[in-house]
Amino acid sequence: MSEAPTNGQREPMNERLTFTVDEVARLLGISRSGAYDSIARDEIPSLNVGRRVLVPREPLLELVRCARRRRRPDDPWSHGRL
Repeated sequence: MSEAPTNGQREPMNERLTFTVDEVARLLGISRSGAYDSIARDEIPSLNVGRRVLVPREPLLELVRCARRRRRPDDPWSHGRL
């Protein structure tokens, strides 16, 4: 059995590459139907594998990073649209 790395770094193969729509909804704090609507409008990147809809990890993280950069921290009314 292999041991976990001791330098604090994760092994890339241990990280999930995709999320389900339910997981994305929970992560973003939106409803399941809102997540599906955003996927249908191409606001959230997705891929279909058979009948399943999956959201790739890295494009989702980049989407959130870009939304954070667009927001002005001093503006309480800027809510950054995804």
